[in-house]
Order: sequence, then C-alpha cells, then structure tokens
Amino acid sequence: MNSTRWLCVAICATACKSDGSDSSGGETAVETFSISGMVMDMGVPPLPSDIVTKSCTVSALDPSTAVSGGVPTVITTAPIQSDGTYRVEGINVKPSLGLVLNVAGCPNDADVPTNTGVAVETYQDLPDGGEITDKVIYRIPAELGQNIDADLTKSGYKGNGLVADGALLSFIMTEDKVPVQGATLECTGCESDFYYFDNDRPDAGYFMTGKKLNSSTSAFTGGMVLVPAAKIWTYTASDGGKHDFEERTLGSQPGSVLISIFTGA
Repeated sequence: MNSTRWLCVAICATACKSDGSDSSGGETAVETFSISGMVMDMGVPPLPSDIVTKSCTVSALDPSTAVSGGVPTVITTAPIQSDGTYRVEGINVKPSLGLVLNVAGCPNDADVPTNTGVAVETYQDLPDGGEITDKVIYRIPAELGQNIDADLTKSGYKGNGLVADGALLSFIMTEDKVPVQGATLECTGCESDFYYFDNDRPDAGYFMTGKKLNSSTSAFTGGMVLVPAAKIWTYTASDGGKHDFEERTLGSQPGSVLISIFTGA
C-alpha cells in the first residue's frame, strides 16, 4: 500500500518583498478538512444492518492516480471507535474525481476491502478546518462476499471473483434516500456487465429471477446494482425519465469494492 502522502512546500522569505509566504521562515499552512460518521455492515442479505464495532480502520484515499493505471494514494488513516464512529482528519487535497473512504484491517481476513465514495460537491467549498459530518460508509463481511461470488458464477459471470476483479456497487436512490424501483445503471461504450440485486436469493441467487438475469433495480434491496471489474468511466442512472440523475466518473480496482450512490432529483 502506498505510504501516506505529505505535501511539503519550501518557503524562501525575503525582507524586501511579500509574496504571500510566511515571513517567519516557517512552512506555508496547508488547508485541511475532516470527515466523520458511522461505519455500517452491509449484512446478509445485502442491506445496511449493524454498526461495525470491530477494530477496523478507515483511510481517506485520493483515486486520481488510478485513472492512469496506478493505485489510489493514502492520505490519512483513523481507527473505527467502539461505537462504530470514525473521524478522519488532516485531509489536505480535494481531488476532482472525488475521495474514497476505505474500510479495511478488520479481524476477519476474508472480509471484503470496501471503499465508499465521497462526492466532489460535498467538500469542494469547505473552508480550512471544515468537516463533513454524518457520512455513512460501509463494510462488506466475508459471508456476503462469498454469497455474491457464488451468485455471480450462477449468473454466468466468467471473472475471478469480487475481490480479485474488484467491483462497483451502487445504490440508486431519490434525493430523500428512497431506493428506486426499476432503475438501471449506464455507461455508454464501457461494455460492462450489470447485475441487479433482488430479495429472493433462495430462488435463483441475488441476480436472477427464474432463469433470467434481473434487468433493473429492486427497491426491496436498496436499489442496488453490481458492476464487476468496472472500468473507470462516466456512469449515470436512469428510471425512464421520472428522475434526473447526476453523472459520476468512477470505477473499481482489483482488491476492493467501491460503493457509490446515484441520486435522482
């Protein structure tokens, strides 16, 4: 994993000219902000259920380098507290692609490393010392990850699995956080496969009804859709024109699942 990224700025102070630097000879202050909230376990079935109180960690990641084939940069890391809360401090960059909050380091090595996206608009205008509060992020436990892998295979997926290939897991919701029934996720030209969750796993797995792949979201499972090995692309959602959804440039990397929310106005 990349080491924590530090931004150091050298200052050369002069007595005769002010250029906005610290004339005392110290370093220029770097603006920072914080993100705090709760970590939720996705549970089985895959709906947010229990607060995560295990000794996991939350890391803020800058995904910018992933666009060119690199790995996200770790900005800062903090522990999850015994009541399921977290507070990640000292975030000193505002990436144009958004930030990612990674839940990892949990006691069960089979848990799925889980990333939750933080949209640009939530932090781009934050002042120095500002804070995003009440940000809910997620953890995918081992059992759910194993169930998803089994049902992907049952649904015809030929890849290597959720963690090995990476995946994008999206909720499609309205502005007041109501899951949208019958919505689809789209990325023109990306050639990705979309797997829509239903709430009747014993029937044919999460992603099929009878012998057919589900073709749109179910409100009963949070409007969730999975995109294995999701290319970094521009994605949006559609529900036949009932809502207008934003576009987001995102994608997954091998080794983890990225969770995002598409909100319709």
